Amino acid sequence: MKKILSFALALIICVSQLASCNKNSAPDVPDASDSELVTEATEATEATEATDKNDSSDKDEQPKDEQPKNEAPKDEEPKGETPKDEEPKDEEPEEDPKEEEPQIDPSRIVNVTPTNFAAKFSPENEALLAEILASPIKNVSVENILPAMSVAHAKKYAAGDGGYTYIYETVGKAIYDNCCSIISAAGFAKYTENETVASSSPSWKIYNYSTTFVSTEAQIDIDLHTGTSRMYINVTPRSSSILPQREATSYVKPEGNYPTVWVQYGLEDFGNEESSLGYIIRVADGSFVILDGGEYIDGVEIRMYEILKKLAPDPNNVKISAWIITHAHGDHVGGFIKFADRYSNDPTIKLEQFVYNFPDDSKILDYWDKEFQNWARTRANSLGAQMLKVHTGNVLYYADIKINVLYTQENYLAANADGIMGNFNGASIVTQFVMADGTKLLIGADHPVDDYYNGYNWCENALVKWYGTALESYVVSTFHHGYGGGADEKIYGVIKPKLVLWSVDGARITAPATPLTQVPHNAYFTKNAQANGVVYYTAKGTSVTILQFANGAPTVTYYNNYNEFQAS
Repeated sequence: MKKILSFALALIICVSQLASCNKNSAPDVPDASDSELVTEATEATEATEATDKNDSSDKDEQPKDEQPKNEAPKDEEPKGETPKDEEPKDEEPEEDPKEEEPQIDPSRIVNVTPTNFAAKFSPENEALLAEILASPIKNVSVENILPAMSVAHAKKYAAGDGGYTYIYETVGKAIYDNCCSIISAAGFAKYTENETVASSSPSWKIYNYSTTFVSTEAQIDIDLHTGTSRMYINVTPRSSSILPQREATSYVKPEGNYPTVWVQYGLEDFGNEESSLGYIIRVADGSFVILDGGEYIDGVEIRMYEILKKLAPDPNNVKISAWIITHAHGDHVGGFIKFADRYSNDPTIKLEQFVYNFPDDSKILDYWDKEFQNWARTRANSLGAQMLKVHTGNVLYYADIKINVLYTQENYLAANADGIMGNFNGASIVTQFVMADGTKLLIGADHPVDDYYNGYNWCENALVKWYGTALESYVVSTFHHGYGGGADEKIYGVIKPKLVLWSVDGARITAPATPLTQVPHNAYFTKNAQANGVVYYTAKGTSVTILQFANGAPTVTYYNNYNEFQAS
Protein backbone atom coordinates (compact mmCIF):
# COMPACT_ATOMS: atom_id res chain seq x y z
CA MET A 1 0.00 0.00 0.00
CA LYS A 2 2.78 2.41 0.97
CA LYS A 3 4.60 1.60 -2.24
CA ILE A 4 1.53 2.30 -4.39
CA LEU A 5 0.78 5.62 -2.67
CA SER A 6 4.40 6.71 -2.88
CA PHE A 7 4.31 5.84 -6.58
CA ALA A 8 1.05 7.74 -6.98
CA LEU A 9 2.56 10.81 -5.28
CA ALA A 10 5.56 10.76 -7.58
CA LEU A 11 3.41 10.37 -10.68
CA ILE A 12 1.10 13.20 -9.61
CA ILE A 13 4.13 15.49 -9.49
CA CYS A 14 5.21 14.25 -12.94
CA VAL A 15 1.93 14.49 -14.76
CA SER A 16 0.94 17.80 -13.19
CA GLN A 17 3.88 19.33 -15.00
CA LEU A 18 2.31 18.48 -18.35
CA ALA A 19 -0.02 21.47 -18.41
CA SER A 20 2.85 23.90 -18.61
CA CYS A 21 5.23 21.93 -20.79
CA ASN A 22 5.61 22.12 -24.52
CA LYS A 23 7.06 19.33 -26.57
CA ASN A 24 10.68 20.46 -26.17
CA SER A 25 10.71 21.92 -22.66
CA ALA A 26 11.51 20.34 -19.33
CA PRO A 27 8.91 20.37 -16.49
CA ASP A 28 8.45 23.56 -14.52
CA VAL A 29 8.00 23.88 -10.77
CA PRO A 30 4.45 22.81 -9.74
CA ASP A 31 2.00 25.69 -9.31
CA ALA A 32 -0.46 26.19 -6.45
CA SER A 33 -2.99 23.68 -7.82
CA ASP A 34 -0.22 21.10 -8.13
CA SER A 35 0.78 21.78 -4.52
CA GLU A 36 -2.75 21.05 -3.41
CA LEU A 37 -2.60 17.69 -5.18
CA VAL A 38 0.75 16.95 -3.55
CA THR A 39 -0.57 18.00 -0.11
CA GLU A 40 -3.66 15.81 -0.46
CA ALA A 41 -1.56 12.83 -1.55
CA THR A 42 0.92 13.43 1.32
CA GLU A 43 -1.85 13.59 3.92
CA ALA A 44 -3.36 10.42 2.47
CA THR A 45 0.02 8.70 2.67
CA GLU A 46 0.53 9.73 6.33
CA ALA A 47 -2.96 8.58 7.26
CA THR A 48 -2.40 5.26 5.56
CA GLU A 49 0.95 4.78 7.29
CA ALA A 50 -0.71 5.35 10.66
CA THR A 51 -3.45 2.90 9.84
CA ASP A 52 -0.97 0.33 8.59
CA LYS A 53 1.04 0.69 11.81
CA ASN A 54 -2.01 0.14 14.04
CA ASP A 55 -3.25 -2.76 11.95
CA SER A 56 0.08 -4.42 11.31
CA SER A 57 -0.97 -7.46 13.27
CA ASP A 58 -3.96 -7.93 10.94
CA LYS A 59 -2.04 -7.95 7.70
CA ASP A 60 -3.01 -10.81 5.45
CA GLU A 61 -0.08 -13.00 4.63
CA GLN A 62 -0.01 -15.11 1.55
CA PRO A 63 -0.29 -18.70 2.77
CA LYS A 64 2.54 -20.80 1.53
CA ASP A 65 1.20 -23.87 -0.17
CA GLU A 66 3.06 -26.84 1.20
CA GLN A 67 3.70 -29.52 -1.28
CA PRO A 68 2.51 -32.92 -0.05
CA LYS A 69 5.40 -35.16 0.62
CA ASN A 70 4.50 -38.01 -1.68
CA GLU A 71 7.62 -40.03 -1.30
CA ALA A 72 7.77 -43.32 -3.04
CA PRO A 73 8.02 -46.20 -0.57
CA LYS A 74 11.46 -47.68 -0.34
CA ASP A 75 11.55 -51.32 -1.26
CA GLU A 76 13.17 -53.23 1.55
CA GLU A 77 15.25 -56.13 0.48
CA PRO A 78 14.93 -59.30 2.55
CA LYS A 79 17.69 -59.61 5.06
CA GLY A 80 19.26 -62.82 3.91
CA GLU A 81 22.53 -64.05 5.35
CA THR A 82 25.36 -64.95 3.07
CA PRO A 83 26.37 -68.57 3.56
CA LYS A 84 29.67 -68.78 5.41
CA ASP A 85 31.18 -71.17 2.94
CA GLU A 86 30.47 -68.96 -0.06
CA GLU A 87 32.20 -65.72 -0.85
CA PRO A 88 29.80 -62.98 -2.03
CA LYS A 89 30.18 -62.30 -5.72
CA ASP A 90 30.64 -58.70 -6.80
CA GLU A 91 28.36 -58.25 -9.77
CA GLU A 92 28.83 -55.24 -11.98
CA PRO A 93 25.60 -53.27 -12.23
CA GLU A 94 24.07 -53.15 -15.65
CA GLU A 95 24.26 -49.71 -17.20
CA ASP A 96 21.06 -48.27 -18.54
CA PRO A 97 21.41 -47.64 -22.24
CA LYS A 98 21.55 -43.88 -22.82
CA GLU A 99 19.38 -42.41 -25.52
CA GLU A 100 21.50 -40.58 -27.99
CA GLU A 101 20.41 -37.00 -28.53
CA PRO A 102 19.87 -36.17 -32.18
CA GLN A 103 22.85 -34.32 -33.55
CA ILE A 104 22.08 -31.07 -35.37
CA ASP A 105 24.27 -30.17 -38.28
CA PRO A 106 26.04 -26.95 -37.16
CA SER A 107 25.54 -25.51 -40.64
CA ARG A 108 21.78 -25.47 -39.97
CA ILE A 109 22.11 -23.24 -36.89
CA VAL A 110 21.68 -19.57 -37.78
CA ASN A 111 22.57 -16.73 -35.43
CA VAL A 112 20.54 -13.55 -35.91
CA THR A 113 21.75 -10.06 -35.09
CA PRO A 114 19.02 -7.41 -34.80
CA THR A 115 19.44 -4.50 -37.20
CA ASN A 116 17.18 -1.43 -37.25
CA PHE A 117 14.51 -1.08 -34.53
CA ALA A 118 16.84 -3.18 -32.36
CA ALA A 119 16.05 -3.65 -28.68
CA LYS A 120 18.27 -1.94 -26.11
CA PHE A 121 18.86 -3.24 -22.62
CA SER A 122 20.02 -1.72 -19.32
CA PRO A 123 22.55 -4.08 -17.68
CA GLU A 124 21.78 -2.84 -14.16
CA ASN A 125 18.18 -3.88 -14.70
CA GLU A 126 18.78 -7.53 -15.56
CA ALA A 127 18.81 -8.96 -12.01
CA LEU A 128 15.48 -7.33 -11.15
CA LEU A 129 13.98 -8.39 -14.46
CA ALA A 130 15.08 -12.00 -13.94
CA GLU A 131 13.53 -12.00 -10.47
CA ILE A 132 10.22 -10.62 -11.77
CA LEU A 133 10.03 -13.06 -14.68
CA ALA A 134 10.78 -15.98 -12.35
CA SER A 135 8.03 -14.98 -9.90
CA PRO A 136 4.37 -16.04 -10.18
CA ILE A 137 2.11 -13.55 -11.94
CA LYS A 138 -0.24 -11.75 -9.57
CA ASN A 139 -3.79 -11.31 -10.75
CA VAL A 140 -4.70 -7.78 -9.63
CA SER A 141 -6.61 -4.83 -11.04
CA VAL A 142 -4.39 -2.52 -13.05
CA GLU A 143 -6.20 0.39 -11.41
CA ASN A 144 -4.00 -0.26 -8.39
CA ILE A 145 -0.83 0.06 -10.45
CA LEU A 146 -1.07 3.65 -11.66
CA PRO A 147 -3.78 5.32 -9.56
CA ALA A 148 -2.38 8.80 -10.14
CA MET A 149 -2.66 8.57 -13.92
CA SER A 150 -6.38 9.34 -13.72
CA VAL A 151 -5.75 12.94 -12.63
CA ALA A 152 -5.79 16.00 -14.88
CA HIS A 153 -3.81 16.32 -18.11
CA ALA A 154 -4.60 12.79 -19.30
CA LYS A 155 -7.43 11.19 -21.22
CA LYS A 156 -8.11 7.75 -19.81
CA TYR A 157 -9.85 4.94 -21.70
CA ALA A 158 -10.63 1.28 -21.13
CA ALA A 159 -8.41 -0.57 -23.61
CA GLY A 160 -9.63 -4.17 -23.35
CA ASP A 161 -8.43 -7.23 -21.42
CA GLY A 162 -8.76 -5.34 -18.14
CA GLY A 163 -6.23 -2.72 -19.26
CA TYR A 164 -6.29 1.06 -19.62
CA THR A 165 -4.75 3.67 -21.90
CA TYR A 166 -3.71 7.17 -20.80
CA ILE A 167 -3.15 9.74 -23.54
CA TYR A 168 -1.20 12.97 -23.10
CA GLU A 169 -0.94 15.85 -25.53
CA THR A 170 1.88 18.41 -25.96
CA VAL A 171 4.55 16.19 -24.39
CA GLY A 172 8.29 16.30 -24.99
CA LYS A 173 11.19 13.92 -24.32
CA ALA A 174 11.83 15.35 -20.84
CA ILE A 175 8.39 14.30 -19.60
CA TYR A 176 8.75 10.89 -21.25
CA ASP A 177 12.11 10.28 -19.55
CA ASN A 178 10.73 11.46 -16.21
CA CYS A 179 7.76 9.08 -16.43
CA CYS A 180 10.11 6.20 -17.27
CA SER A 181 12.25 7.02 -14.23
CA ILE A 182 9.22 7.08 -11.93
CA ILE A 183 7.96 3.74 -13.25
CA SER A 184 11.40 2.20 -12.72
CA ALA A 185 11.62 3.61 -9.20
CA ALA A 186 8.29 1.99 -8.39
CA GLY A 187 9.77 -1.46 -8.86
CA PHE A 188 9.05 -2.10 -12.53
CA ALA A 189 11.85 -3.61 -14.61
CA LYS A 190 12.67 -2.34 -18.08
CA TYR A 191 11.98 -5.16 -20.54
CA THR A 192 12.64 -3.53 -23.93
CA GLU A 193 13.42 -0.06 -25.22
CA ASN A 194 13.14 0.99 -28.86
CA GLU A 195 13.34 4.15 -30.90
CA THR A 196 13.00 5.16 -34.53
CA VAL A 197 14.42 8.21 -36.20
CA ALA A 198 13.03 9.45 -39.50
CA SER A 199 12.29 12.71 -41.24
CA SER A 200 9.17 14.39 -42.52
CA SER A 201 11.26 16.81 -44.57
CA PRO A 202 14.99 17.16 -45.34
CA SER A 203 15.48 19.52 -42.39
CA TRP A 204 13.05 18.09 -39.82
CA LYS A 205 13.77 14.95 -37.77
CA ILE A 206 11.02 13.03 -36.03
CA TYR A 207 11.51 10.54 -33.21
CA ASN A 208 9.43 7.74 -31.73
CA TYR A 209 10.39 6.33 -28.34
CA SER A 210 8.86 3.27 -26.69
CA THR A 211 9.68 1.34 -23.53
CA THR A 212 8.07 -1.74 -22.00
CA PHE A 213 8.19 -2.22 -18.23
CA VAL A 214 7.07 -5.28 -16.29
CA SER A 215 6.23 -6.26 -12.73
CA THR A 216 4.55 -9.39 -11.42
CA GLU A 217 1.20 -7.59 -11.75
CA ALA A 218 1.29 -5.55 -14.94
CA GLN A 219 3.00 -4.65 -18.18
CA ILE A 220 3.37 -0.94 -18.94
CA ASP A 221 4.06 0.21 -22.51
CA ILE A 222 4.88 3.90 -22.84
CA ASP A 223 5.43 5.49 -26.24
CA LEU A 224 6.09 9.07 -27.32
CA HIS A 225 5.71 10.40 -30.87
CA THR A 226 7.43 13.73 -31.37
CA GLY A 227 5.70 14.21 -34.73
CA THR A 228 2.50 15.05 -32.84
CA SER A 229 3.92 15.57 -29.29
CA ARG A 230 1.57 12.82 -28.09
CA MET A 231 2.38 10.19 -25.43
CA TYR A 232 0.52 6.98 -24.62
CA ILE A 233 0.78 4.85 -21.49
CA ASN A 234 -0.82 1.41 -21.86
CA VAL A 235 -1.27 -0.67 -18.71
CA THR A 236 -2.10 -4.36 -19.26
CA PRO A 237 -2.52 -7.09 -16.61
CA ARG A 238 0.27 -9.66 -16.93
CA SER A 239 -2.36 -12.36 -16.56
CA SER A 240 -3.94 -11.46 -19.91
CA SER A 241 -0.87 -11.64 -22.17
CA ILE A 242 2.57 -13.17 -22.48
CA LEU A 243 5.54 -10.90 -23.18
CA PRO A 244 6.99 -10.63 -26.69
CA GLN A 245 10.42 -12.10 -27.34
CA ARG A 246 13.06 -9.52 -26.38
CA GLU A 247 15.39 -9.92 -29.32
CA ALA A 248 16.22 -12.05 -32.32
CA THR A 249 17.75 -15.40 -31.36
CA SER A 250 19.40 -18.29 -33.16
CA TYR A 251 17.22 -20.82 -34.94
CA VAL A 252 17.65 -24.14 -36.74
CA LYS A 253 16.93 -24.42 -40.45
CA PRO A 254 15.08 -27.55 -41.57
CA GLU A 255 16.89 -30.08 -43.70
CA GLY A 256 16.43 -29.36 -47.37
CA ASN A 257 15.76 -26.15 -49.25
CA TYR A 258 12.99 -24.15 -47.58
CA PRO A 259 13.55 -20.42 -48.15
CA THR A 260 11.39 -17.76 -46.55
CA VAL A 261 8.30 -17.15 -48.69
CA TRP A 262 5.24 -14.88 -48.51
CA VAL A 263 1.96 -16.19 -49.96
CA GLN A 264 -1.12 -14.23 -51.03
CA TYR A 265 -4.10 -16.38 -52.03
CA GLY A 266 -7.43 -15.72 -53.74
CA LEU A 267 -10.66 -17.04 -52.24
CA GLU A 268 -13.33 -16.16 -54.79
CA ASP A 269 -14.21 -19.82 -55.45
CA PHE A 270 -15.68 -19.90 -51.93
CA GLY A 271 -18.06 -17.04 -52.61
CA ASN A 272 -15.82 -14.25 -51.36
CA GLU A 273 -16.55 -11.61 -53.96
CA GLU A 274 -15.89 -8.35 -52.15
CA SER A 275 -13.12 -8.37 -49.59
CA SER A 276 -10.72 -10.60 -47.74
CA LEU A 277 -7.19 -10.48 -46.42
CA GLY A 278 -4.93 -13.40 -45.72
CA TYR A 279 -1.17 -13.95 -45.91
CA ILE A 280 0.86 -17.04 -45.02
CA ILE A 281 4.58 -16.55 -44.41
CA ARG A 282 6.97 -19.46 -44.08
CA VAL A 283 10.01 -18.33 -42.11
CA ALA A 284 13.52 -19.77 -42.17
CA ASP A 285 13.04 -22.36 -39.41
CA GLY A 286 10.20 -23.95 -41.39
CA SER A 287 7.44 -22.59 -39.17
CA PHE A 288 4.73 -20.13 -40.24
CA VAL A 289 3.45 -16.67 -39.42
CA ILE A 290 -0.12 -16.08 -40.61
CA LEU A 291 -1.69 -12.65 -41.00
CA ASP A 292 -5.49 -12.58 -40.74
CA GLY A 293 -6.84 -15.39 -42.96
CA GLY A 294 -9.88 -14.37 -44.94
CA GLU A 295 -13.64 -14.27 -44.89
CA TYR A 296 -15.93 -16.23 -42.57
CA ILE A 297 -16.94 -18.66 -45.34
CA ASP A 298 -16.87 -22.46 -45.42
CA GLY A 299 -13.89 -23.72 -47.39
CA VAL A 300 -11.50 -20.86 -46.61
CA GLU A 301 -9.93 -22.90 -43.81
CA ILE A 302 -9.34 -25.82 -46.20
CA ARG A 303 -7.43 -23.56 -48.62
CA MET A 304 -5.16 -22.36 -45.78
CA TYR A 305 -4.66 -25.90 -44.49
CA GLU A 306 -3.65 -27.17 -47.92
CA ILE A 307 -1.17 -24.32 -48.43
CA LEU A 308 0.40 -25.00 -45.02
CA LYS A 309 0.72 -28.70 -45.80
CA LYS A 310 2.31 -27.97 -49.19
CA LEU A 311 4.84 -25.51 -47.75
CA ALA A 312 5.72 -27.32 -44.49
CA PRO A 313 9.07 -29.17 -44.37
CA ASP A 314 7.19 -31.91 -42.48
CA PRO A 315 3.46 -32.01 -43.35
CA ASN A 316 2.85 -34.07 -40.22
CA ASN A 317 4.33 -31.39 -38.00
CA VAL A 318 3.02 -27.96 -39.03
CA LYS A 319 4.15 -25.32 -36.58
CA ILE A 320 2.47 -21.90 -36.68
CA SER A 321 4.71 -19.63 -34.62
CA ALA A 322 2.22 -16.75 -34.68
CA TRP A 323 -1.23 -15.99 -36.03
CA ILE A 324 -1.67 -12.21 -36.18
CA ILE A 325 -5.17 -10.75 -36.36
CA THR A 326 -5.17 -7.11 -37.46
CA HIS A 327 -8.77 -6.54 -36.31
CA ALA A 328 -11.96 -8.52 -35.82
CA HIS A 329 -13.92 -7.76 -38.97
CA GLY A 330 -15.28 -10.99 -40.46
CA ASP A 331 -13.26 -10.73 -43.69
CA HIS A 332 -10.04 -10.71 -41.64
CA VAL A 333 -10.65 -12.94 -38.61
CA GLY A 334 -13.30 -15.21 -40.16
CA GLY A 335 -10.80 -17.57 -41.77
CA PHE A 336 -9.04 -18.09 -38.44
CA ILE A 337 -12.31 -18.97 -36.70
CA LYS A 338 -13.21 -21.46 -39.44
CA PHE A 339 -9.69 -22.96 -39.28
CA ALA A 340 -9.87 -23.43 -35.51
CA ASP A 341 -13.32 -25.01 -35.70
CA ARG A 342 -12.14 -27.62 -38.19
CA TYR A 343 -8.57 -28.31 -37.06
CA SER A 344 -8.39 -27.68 -33.31
CA ASN A 345 -8.03 -31.46 -32.71
CA ASP A 346 -5.66 -32.09 -35.62
CA PRO A 347 -2.42 -33.42 -34.05
CA THR A 348 -0.37 -32.25 -37.03
CA ILE A 349 -1.17 -28.56 -36.39
CA LYS A 350 0.39 -26.57 -33.55
CA LEU A 351 -0.33 -22.85 -32.95
CA GLU A 352 2.08 -21.22 -30.51
CA GLN A 353 0.97 -17.56 -30.32
CA PHE A 354 -2.24 -15.68 -31.04
CA VAL A 355 -1.19 -12.05 -31.64
CA TYR A 356 -3.83 -9.34 -31.33
CA ASN A 357 -4.95 -6.06 -29.76
CA PHE A 358 -8.73 -5.90 -29.48
CA PRO A 359 -10.63 -2.85 -28.17
CA ASP A 360 -12.73 -3.00 -25.03
CA ASP A 361 -16.30 -4.16 -25.77
CA SER A 362 -17.61 -0.90 -24.30
CA LYS A 363 -15.93 1.00 -27.15
CA ILE A 364 -17.46 -1.05 -29.98
CA LEU A 365 -20.74 -0.05 -31.62
CA ASP A 366 -21.43 -3.05 -33.85
CA TYR A 367 -22.72 -6.30 -32.31
CA TRP A 368 -20.90 -8.55 -34.78
CA ASP A 369 -17.54 -6.86 -34.19
CA LYS A 370 -17.85 -7.79 -30.50
CA GLU A 371 -18.92 -11.32 -31.37
CA PHE A 372 -16.03 -11.92 -33.76
CA GLN A 373 -13.56 -10.68 -31.14
CA ASN A 374 -14.92 -13.06 -28.52
CA TRP A 375 -15.09 -15.98 -30.97
CA ALA A 376 -11.46 -15.40 -31.95
CA ARG A 377 -10.35 -15.52 -28.31
CA THR A 378 -12.17 -18.78 -27.62
CA ARG A 379 -10.85 -20.36 -30.82
CA ALA A 380 -7.28 -19.37 -29.92
CA ASN A 381 -7.77 -21.17 -26.61
CA SER A 382 -9.13 -24.24 -28.40
CA LEU A 383 -5.88 -24.40 -30.40
CA GLY A 384 -3.82 -24.14 -27.21
CA ALA A 385 -2.21 -20.85 -28.21
CA GLN A 386 -0.58 -18.35 -25.88
CA MET A 387 -2.17 -14.89 -26.06
CA LEU A 388 0.16 -12.03 -27.02
CA LYS A 389 -1.36 -8.55 -26.92
CA VAL A 390 0.92 -6.16 -28.80
CA HIS A 391 1.25 -2.38 -28.48
CA THR A 392 2.69 0.38 -30.62
CA GLY A 393 6.48 0.29 -30.41
CA ASN A 394 6.71 -3.46 -29.80
CA VAL A 395 9.04 -5.50 -32.02
CA LEU A 396 8.36 -9.18 -32.72
CA TYR A 397 10.93 -11.75 -33.86
CA TYR A 398 10.24 -15.07 -35.58
CA ALA A 399 13.31 -16.88 -36.96
CA ASP A 400 14.68 -14.61 -39.72
CA ILE A 401 11.90 -11.97 -39.79
CA LYS A 402 11.18 -8.97 -37.63
CA ILE A 403 7.83 -7.22 -37.24
CA ASN A 404 7.58 -3.59 -36.14
CA VAL A 405 4.22 -2.71 -34.58
CA LEU A 406 3.48 0.83 -35.79
CA TYR A 407 -0.11 1.41 -34.68
CA THR A 408 -2.75 -0.30 -32.51
CA GLN A 409 -6.29 0.45 -31.45
CA GLU A 410 -5.16 2.44 -28.37
CA ASN A 411 -3.82 5.10 -30.73
CA TYR A 412 -7.31 5.55 -32.21
CA LEU A 413 -9.19 5.93 -28.91
CA ALA A 414 -8.87 9.72 -28.72
CA ALA A 415 -10.11 10.19 -32.28
CA ASN A 416 -13.75 9.88 -31.21
CA ALA A 417 -15.79 11.07 -28.24
CA ASP A 418 -15.41 8.80 -25.19
CA GLY A 419 -13.03 6.57 -27.15
CA ILE A 420 -15.85 4.99 -29.13
CA MET A 421 -14.69 3.15 -32.27
CA GLY A 422 -16.81 5.17 -34.69
CA ASN A 423 -14.96 3.44 -37.51
CA PHE A 424 -13.99 -0.07 -36.39
CA ASN A 425 -11.36 -0.17 -39.13
CA GLY A 426 -9.44 2.19 -36.85
CA ALA A 427 -8.81 -0.80 -34.57
CA SER A 428 -6.47 -2.28 -37.20
CA ILE A 429 -2.92 -3.14 -36.21
CA VAL A 430 -0.45 -1.61 -38.67
CA THR A 431 2.81 -3.55 -39.04
CA GLN A 432 6.03 -3.36 -41.00
CA PHE A 433 7.71 -6.70 -41.71
CA VAL A 434 11.49 -6.69 -42.16
CA MET A 435 12.93 -9.72 -43.95
CA ALA A 436 16.46 -11.07 -43.58
CA ASP A 437 17.63 -9.40 -46.80
CA GLY A 438 16.30 -6.02 -45.62
CA THR A 439 13.10 -6.04 -47.71
CA LYS A 440 10.28 -4.23 -45.89
CA LEU A 441 6.56 -4.97 -46.29
CA LEU A 442 4.00 -2.57 -44.83
CA ILE A 443 0.59 -4.00 -43.91
CA GLY A 444 -2.03 -1.35 -43.17
CA ALA A 445 -4.98 -3.79 -43.08
CA ASP A 446 -8.16 -1.66 -43.02
CA HIS A 447 -6.46 1.29 -41.32
CA PRO A 448 -8.64 4.26 -42.33
CA VAL A 449 -6.04 6.71 -43.56
CA ASP A 450 -8.87 8.64 -45.21
CA ASP A 451 -10.96 8.55 -42.03
CA TYR A 452 -14.43 9.61 -43.12
CA TYR A 453 -15.60 9.68 -39.49
CA ASN A 454 -13.13 12.46 -38.65
CA GLY A 455 -12.68 15.51 -40.83
CA TYR A 456 -9.03 15.94 -39.89
CA ASN A 457 -7.85 12.47 -41.01
CA TRP A 458 -6.71 11.24 -37.61
CA CYS A 459 -5.06 8.06 -38.83
CA GLU A 460 -3.15 9.59 -41.72
CA ASN A 461 -2.03 12.31 -39.31
CA ALA A 462 -0.61 9.59 -37.07
CA LEU A 463 1.20 7.38 -39.58
CA VAL A 464 2.68 10.10 -41.77
CA LYS A 465 3.57 12.54 -39.00
CA TRP A 466 4.92 9.88 -36.64
CA TYR A 467 7.07 7.86 -39.00
CA GLY A 468 7.69 9.90 -42.15
CA THR A 469 10.47 8.26 -44.17
CA ALA A 470 10.52 5.22 -41.83
CA LEU A 471 7.33 4.08 -43.61
CA GLU A 472 9.25 3.46 -46.84
CA SER A 473 8.72 -0.18 -47.83
CA TYR A 474 9.41 -2.15 -51.00
CA VAL A 475 6.07 -3.96 -50.67
CA VAL A 476 2.72 -2.63 -49.45
CA SER A 477 -0.63 -4.33 -49.02
CA THR A 478 -3.49 -2.11 -50.20
CA PHE A 479 -5.20 -0.28 -47.35
CA HIS A 480 -8.83 -1.41 -46.94
CA HIS A 481 -8.52 -3.68 -49.99
CA GLY A 482 -8.33 -0.58 -52.22
CA TYR A 483 -11.86 0.50 -51.34
CA GLY A 484 -12.97 3.96 -50.18
CA GLY A 485 -11.91 4.88 -46.69
CA GLY A 486 -8.50 3.37 -47.35
CA ALA A 487 -5.28 5.04 -48.43
CA ASP A 488 -4.57 7.60 -51.11
CA GLU A 489 -1.61 8.91 -53.06
CA LYS A 490 -0.42 10.96 -50.09
CA ILE A 491 0.48 7.98 -47.92
CA TYR A 492 1.50 5.71 -50.81
CA GLY A 493 3.82 8.52 -51.86
CA VAL A 494 5.49 8.33 -48.44
CA ILE A 495 5.68 4.52 -48.44
CA LYS A 496 7.04 4.53 -52.03
CA PRO A 497 6.29 0.86 -52.77
CA LYS A 498 7.65 -0.92 -55.82
CA LEU A 499 5.37 -3.93 -55.42
CA VAL A 500 1.73 -3.87 -54.31
CA LEU A 501 -0.23 -6.85 -52.97
CA TRP A 502 -3.92 -6.33 -53.67
CA SER A 503 -6.05 -8.57 -51.48
CA VAL A 504 -9.02 -8.53 -53.90
CA ASP A 505 -9.51 -8.42 -57.66
CA GLY A 506 -8.50 -4.96 -58.89
CA ALA A 507 -11.24 -5.17 -61.52
CA ARG A 508 -13.87 -5.37 -58.78
CA ILE A 509 -16.60 -2.82 -59.38
CA THR A 510 -17.17 -0.23 -56.69
CA ALA A 511 -19.84 2.46 -56.55
CA PRO A 512 -20.55 4.32 -58.69
CA ALA A 513 -19.93 1.49 -61.18
CA THR A 514 -16.18 2.12 -61.34
CA PRO A 515 -13.44 -0.56 -61.23
CA LEU A 516 -11.08 -0.23 -58.26
CA THR A 517 -8.21 0.28 -60.68
CA GLN A 518 -9.79 3.54 -61.82
CA VAL A 519 -10.71 5.17 -58.51
CA PRO A 520 -8.47 8.13 -57.61
CA HIS A 521 -7.09 6.85 -54.31
CA ASN A 522 -5.46 3.86 -56.09
CA ALA A 523 -3.86 5.98 -58.79
CA TYR A 524 -0.35 5.67 -57.32
CA PHE A 525 -0.07 2.04 -58.44
CA THR A 526 -2.65 1.95 -61.26
CA LYS A 527 -2.90 5.13 -63.36
CA ASN A 528 0.57 6.34 -62.36
CA ALA A 529 2.13 2.89 -61.98
CA GLN A 530 4.69 3.35 -64.76
CA ALA A 531 5.82 6.75 -63.49
CA ASN A 532 6.18 5.41 -59.96
CA GLY A 533 7.76 2.14 -61.02
CA VAL A 534 5.08 0.01 -59.35
CA VAL A 535 3.84 -3.48 -60.15
CA TYR A 536 0.76 -4.88 -58.43
CA TYR A 537 -0.60 -8.41 -57.99
CA THR A 538 -4.26 -8.99 -57.20
CA ALA A 539 -5.82 -11.92 -55.37
CA LYS A 540 -8.41 -12.39 -58.08
CA GLY A 541 -10.17 -15.70 -58.58
CA THR A 542 -8.19 -18.52 -57.01
CA SER A 543 -4.77 -17.07 -57.81
CA VAL A 544 -1.67 -17.57 -55.67
CA THR A 545 1.18 -15.05 -55.47
CA ILE A 546 4.49 -16.14 -53.91
CA LEU A 547 7.29 -13.77 -52.93
CA GLN A 548 10.86 -14.89 -52.22
CA PHE A 549 13.45 -12.53 -50.79
CA ALA A 550 17.05 -11.88 -51.80
CA ASN A 551 19.20 -8.77 -52.14
CA GLY A 552 16.42 -6.39 -51.12
CA ALA A 553 14.19 -7.06 -54.15
CA PRO A 554 11.71 -9.95 -53.91
CA THR A 555 11.09 -12.26 -56.83
CA VAL A 556 7.46 -13.07 -57.64
CA THR A 557 5.83 -16.27 -58.88
CA TYR A 558 2.18 -15.85 -59.87
CA TYR A 559 -0.30 -18.69 -60.43
CA ASN A 560 -3.63 -17.85 -62.06
CA ASN A 561 -5.25 -20.90 -60.52
CA TYR A 562 -4.74 -22.52 -57.13
CA ASN A 563 -4.51 -25.97 -58.73
CA GLU A 564 -1.34 -24.85 -60.54
CA PHE A 565 0.29 -23.78 -57.27
CA GLN A 566 3.59 -25.53 -56.57
CA ALA A 567 5.33 -25.35 -53.21
CA SER A 568 8.65 -23.50 -53.24
